[in-house]
Amino acid sequence: MTQKEITKVDIVSTAKVFAAMYAVIGFVFGLFVALLGAGTPLLSGLGFVSLLTLPILYGLLGLIVGIIMALLYNFVVKYTDGIKVEVK
Repeated sequence: MTQKEITKVDIVSTAKVFAAMYAVIGFVFGLFVALLGAGTPLLSGLGFVSLLTLPILYGLLGLIVGIIMALLYNFVVKYTDGIKVEVK
């Protein structure tokens, strides 16, 4: 196996991956809120809404964070070594 260095990341693909990961986390949190709210009538509506809104909000947050992190990585890697990965 050879070792390669990541010298630049694509901003759009990084943002998509971050958005997908954050949306999954938002769904898990939404499920958690829904399960907690299932026992109380006041919070049961909140649980259903959280299943719909948290993945979307977390996905949008992930998109923004992904863009920022990709831009930051591309800037920092100019002055440091990139991340090293092993490839076949």
